[in-house]
Amino acid sequence: EQGKKFAAALVGVRLPDGREMTKAKLRGVESFGMLCSGGELGITALDYAPAKIDGLMPLPDDWKIGAPLADYFGKSDVIFDIDNKSITHRPDLWCHFGFAREIAALIGKPLKKNPEQASFTTTKKTGIPKIEIEKQSAIIYCGAELSGFKVESSPIALQMRLMSVGQKPINNVVDVSNYVLFEIGQPNHAFDRDKISDTVKVSYSKKGEKLSLLDGSTHDLPEGLVVIRDNDKAVALAGVMGGLGSETTDKTTRLFLESATFPRAEIRKTVAKTGIRSDSSQRFEKAQNPEKARAGIFRFAEILAASQRDLVLSELVEAQTQDFAATKSIVVDNTFIDQKLGHIAHRTLKNADVLRRLHFDVVEKADTLEVTPPAWRKWFDITIAEDLVEEIGRFIGYKEIAIEPALVPCETPRARNALRSTEHELRIAGLDDPALVL
Repeated sequence: EQGKKFAAALVGVRLPDGREMTKAKLRGVESFGMLCSGGELGITALDYAPAKIDGLMPLPDDWKIGAPLADYFGKSDVIFDIDNKSITHRPDLWCHFGFAREIAALIGKPLKKNPEQASFTTTKKTGIPKIEIEKQSAIIYCGAELSGFKVESSPIALQMRLMSVGQKPINNVVDVSNYVLFEIGQPNHAFDRDKISDTVKVSYSKKGEKLSLLDGSTHDLPEGLVVIRDNDKAVALAGVMGGLGSETTDKTTRLFLESATFPRAEIRKTVAKTGIRSDSSQRFEKAQNPEKARAGIFRFAEILAASQRDLVLSELVEAQTQDFAATKSIVVDNTFIDQKLGHIAHRTLKNADVLRRLHFDVVEKADTLEVTPPAWRKWFDITIAEDLVEEIGRFIGYKEIAIEPALVPCETPRARNALRSTEHELRIAGLDDPALVL
């Protein structure tokens, strides 16, 4: 159809099936390439709805003629397949940025961007719900109102990134929420602001209280699970899943965005008692860094604003029950570390240098190190000197540690062991078979 745009493979392009486009003549007319179907490009309807196995693949009218498809589909990327058996014990690695930060430290390269340091201009607004936290049901709970956007499909590149981690694109609000979850590991939830009132409470469930969740299930909650309340009504199972009735729709014009950190023991209890496990609960179960809570809201606004230019973010409202900024240092001697590790033949970095590369703050005093772990490693992760030994060992590489016999004393016991002597004599006589003894 005249005026429509389609994907084209020009001379020199190699298709996924191995064919290379060359100059040719078709019916006496010179051809310098061909228009393609989704099947010819290896793009399915799961990647891009208009793509089909047969038939040309139409493109949006606002895509620039001559631009590489990778610019829009986000495919100009390198995929690292990381075999990491220890991810369960590293909550900071349950996100893409966590791995980027870790790899940068290991290979000694600077990070290009830190999405946990996202910022966004806020606007003073009235009518933002106030936050209340009952007892220790949350470590920190942040909220903000977002407006000036339209609920619609996300940009194709964002959709492709979500699909690469097994997420089905829904709309820009849901997609950005999931993106923040997988990018920096910070669970968050968007309520339709017009469906909640003036107070949001983090509280505990009452025995027999009913809650309908976004997956369509309804639960009679046992007593004592952490829930989010709109005044007195439970509207979400905290850290696990949002509830029906306050969810966003295509008609939503204002959001109340929450980003919080809940105690891991509380989320584990909820999962155990309800049998519901989600991408959010998996991360909270591992003990999230509370210092990411505010960043979750700013990063959400930052990503959504890339395609929604009139986005307005209110000032944050929040409450917290712990002083999570405090960090306890660990004092350890180099001698202790070296004895635990064993002999390493080729070392280019001192213990202190290795720890600094891994973002630890280290103060050296003669042979003693005073080590403070970074915020993302101090939660149930790096707490004792042996943890530091493990960090240095894995950084250097366990294969670099020499295999040596244990230096332990070996001598004949002074006291005679009658039972062992009898067993020895029976073996010599060939009578150590249990059947013969019986």
